[in-house]
Amino acid sequence: MNSTGKKTLGVLSGVGIALVLGVGAFFLSHPLAKLLASVGVPRTMWSHLLTILLPTELLLVGAAIWLWRRRTPMAVGTLVTCAFMAIHVAVSLASR
Repeated sequence: MNSTGKKTLGVLSGVGIALVLGVGAFFLSHPLAKLLASVGVPRTMWSHLLTILLPTELLLVGAAIWLWRRRTPMAVGTLVTCAFMAIHVAVSLASR
């Protein structure tokens, strides 16, 4: 495989890893909301943002920084996916 193919595969791997983390966080949102409700925290938009979306975004940014220092193409895929997730959150907040 030539250099372009390796870089493309690296970027796609970064996108895939970031999407798997995002989907995993999505599936954890309902059990985490039940857990917070049992403690007395009501289910609101802000509790969802602070318990699901913010930690996921911070993990992705940290992974992108770590991968960027190692000069891997996966950093680009992770960063692009993280940017799209952040834009999605910003548009959702702006529409409310």
